[in-house]
Parts: sequence; structure tokens; C-alpha cells
Amino acid sequence: MKVTQYDTKAWVEKNNSDMTTFNVPSIVMLVNDDLAIIVESDGCHEILQMGDTYEIAIIGKTQEGDTKYSILPDKIVNVKVRAIIEYCPKREDIELTEFVRKFGSRIESNYAKLLKSIEEIGLDPNDFPRN
Repeated sequence: MKVTQYDTKAWVEKNNSDMTTFNVPSIVMLVNDDLAIIVESDGCHEILQMGDTYEIAIIGKTQEGDTKYSILPDKIVNVKVRAIIEYCPKREDIELTEFVRKFGSRIESNYAKLLKSIEEIGLDPNDFPRN
């Protein structure tokens, strides 16, 4: 089943031209009623309510417009889940299994935990098989 992909990088750069996202250029979101699961490309995820905040780590750019290199982000921006849905630019919908990378046991373990979270919010994990 396809999920909505949000372009957090484009959103951050539109609102802060001298900043960009730190390691997470896009997320996908699965929504059921007032609950959402926000998923990053390595399968790490959070279950949040629509009124909860999601942390977006951002980092500055050089004067030439290139992303700075750093071990840590420059700051964290807290954004309401509902605001992401309403205002963040969307990319083309994507199969969840395509969005989450495929490399190694850690990511496969993250995906297995994600399937359990999908069931927790009342969606069917069988709709999101790992290919």
C-alpha cells in the first residue's frame, strides 16, 4: 500500500533559506483517525497524535549554499503533526517497503517493529509487506 511522502527538506529550505534538514530529507506518514506514524527512511518511527510535535533536526548552509558537515544538527524545530500534513510539500506517494531502505539486520528489525506499530494504531500490517 502506498503512503504519503512529505518533503521536509523542501519545507525547511523554503522557510529558512540558509538551513536544510539534517539527515532526513523526507518522511512518510501513516494516519488512522487521530494517530499518525511518522517514518524515516531507516524504518525508525514514532507514533504521535495529531496535536503532538515532531522534531526536525536542521543544519546551516555555507555561504556558497552547500550543506555544512557536522556530527550534530544546529537546532531542532518542533512541528505539529497536523501542520506537516497541511503545509509540508508532498512528493509522489510511495510503497512503504520502497521508502524504507533495505540494508542489514538493524533496518529489517526497525521494519518489523514498524509493522507492530502499524497494528497498534489499528491498521493492517499485511497491507505493508516487505518485498
